[in-house]
Amino acid sequence: MVDWAPSQAKTSGAVLTRHWAAALAVAVYFVVMMSYGATTILQYPDERHYAYAAAYMVETGDWLIPVTPEGEVRLKKPILPYWFGAAGFELFGINPFGFRFFWVLGAAAILALTYALALVLGAPRPAALFALALTAGNPFFIRATVNSIPDIPLTVFLMLATLGFVRIFTSDGQAVPRWAPWAGWIGIALAVQAKGLLPVLLVGIVLVHASFFDRSRLRHVLSPLPILAALAIVLSWFALVAWTYPNEFTREFFGDQVTEKVSISPWRWLIALAGYSGVCIGSFLAFFPFLGLLRRRGEQSRPRPVVLMLMVWSLAVPVLFSFAGFVDPRYLMPILPVIAVLLALGLSAVEPERFARYSNRGIIAVAAVLTLVVALGMAVEAQLSSLAGGLLLGLFGLALIAGYLLSACRRAETVPHLLAIGPLLLVILLYPPLRLIAQPDLGRPIAERIASSGIAADRVFFIGTYLEAMTTRLHLGRADPFRQVEELPSDLTSPCLVATSDRALISDLRIRGYPIDIVNGPWRWRGPDEFFSALFSGTLATALPANAEKAAIVRCP
Repeated sequence: MVDWAPSQAKTSGAVLTRHWAAALAVAVYFVVMMSYGATTILQYPDERHYAYAAAYMVETGDWLIPVTPEGEVRLKKPILPYWFGAAGFELFGINPFGFRFFWVLGAAAILALTYALALVLGAPRPAALFALALTAGNPFFIRATVNSIPDIPLTVFLMLATLGFVRIFTSDGQAVPRWAPWAGWIGIALAVQAKGLLPVLLVGIVLVHASFFDRSRLRHVLSPLPILAALAIVLSWFALVAWTYPNEFTREFFGDQVTEKVSISPWRWLIALAGYSGVCIGSFLAFFPFLGLLRRRGEQSRPRPVVLMLMVWSLAVPVLFSFAGFVDPRYLMPILPVIAVLLALGLSAVEPERFARYSNRGIIAVAAVLTLVVALGMAVEAQLSSLAGGLLLGLFGLALIAGYLLSACRRAETVPHLLAIGPLLLVILLYPPLRLIAQPDLGRPIAERIASSGIAADRVFFIGTYLEAMTTRLHLGRADPFRQVEELPSDLTSPCLVATSDRALISDLRIRGYPIDIVNGPWRWRGPDEFFSALFSGTLATALPANAEKAAIVRCP
């Protein structure tokens, strides 16, 4: 059997180089995804809560109780995700970059922790890099990176906890590092403060494992000082809100954590569990079947107990969330990096040459998709930016694809890494055309017109979706730059300004004689045929404003 482990002849400099490779991969991921986060707002409905509450915290100095634009407390989720947004706003101002910064930084930290966890489990460094690549290339992880909701903070701290507890169990013949129980318990505490009760499940699995498989490490797991510190972290905020808002806390937090997540139908549970299985297998590019096909008979070995513990954790999360009776891929976020590590451990025992024989078609398929994206991107750039921009994108894309194929041909060991990062390469090549099609978002032009009007915030009325309101707030740089209302006051008097995307209201105000200024946002396609028809006919530049999502800025006469 040939694995990916470095030979004994490798120098310490080569080992250092491998760590730098991981650091470089993490840095590249941060730069790529920060570009998306700062300019293309891939919205998720709940983001509006974290954007507003974080901006309000910065402006008022009250960092303890999140509130909604209506002035109501919101206690469905703990405080930490709000602090992610507020900290970004403190550093960079209230804007999309500040809102996304700590989420993208958290995703980069998850990649680093994935690499560290693989090494702690004894994986050779190339296999640890593969685990990092599998996580970075997972489509659901990529999407979660630029969604400012609790999933990334939860996963960061659960990975920290997992690393700490695993280090306790893998220190055979060595003293348990002092940091390990602290990382385990502080990670659990911060994970609870990120999203709620799910980390308790990991604690239970760790305690059962220590009790049945490694009792000698149980005393390290139950180190009193880290446990007390973790309890203090958890109780600090929960005790405050339970004392201050007992009814809201009971109704919102426990409703969100328990009663709203349970389905009593066993058939719905089974269907949801099957759905989660399919989502997980597909998101890792079917590496699970690869592992099953490539492992030869006689190479099978019984996993170590600590690996079994991680397997149980990886199975327990989808089983638990299947009780909700529906499939939401973001619920798998806490275990995606762990699954990537387990896959890397399994595939590290497969001969690279055998892997390459089975997966070269996958490399060719990925290269074909990337080539198609480059061709489409060149057409978009040529029509919406410049011919030079299209040619530049083409040269960059073709060079990237050529390097991709050459790397696969040069060394069989690189094939799994290249397959794993295929989706991330797709994201890199999609950015140039997407920045032209999806920007500016509707909130940006609305914000520009409001800012240039010079009208006081209490005389600006906003009628539109909550997501449009969120993006407009981010571009205006304030928590309350307007009055968000469902319908206009009947006695509008000048000076005032109305910003709305409600088509019926726009038509009514036009009939009533109000001066109306139409602004264009992103292109909202009714179907892909519209886009490709415009692209191939060379009319993209004229079709873009014609098909744009529109809003109206209305001045009171």
